[in-house]
Amino acid sequence: MKDVVYWSAESWENVTDQTLIKSWKKLWPTLEYAENQPENDVTSLRQLVQTIPGCEEAGERDINKWMEEDGETAEFLNDDDIAAAVTQESMKEEGSDAMR
Repeated sequence: MKDVVYWSAESWENVTDQTLIKSWKKLWPTLEYAENQPENDVTSLRQLVQTIPGCEEAGERDINKWMEEDGETAEFLNDDDIAAAVTQESMKEEGSDAMR
């Protein structure tokens, strides 16, 4: 039984993304894939942004620029970084409370 589990795991590792995509196309031919419509996401987002007061003139170029800027500034914290940030914030609050 253990061998069967290993064979199944090994087989699954050998399945490519393309194999899965082609299989789904055969099973559900009307399904549209997000990777084939990237500009539609930007268009939808542009329409949504244009409903915000002051952003009526936002274009797809603006949306793309905003998304690129967010990607460059994203910071991923591990548990130690989060704990250090919380500890520092607590120390600042305690220090300001002591001064009152």
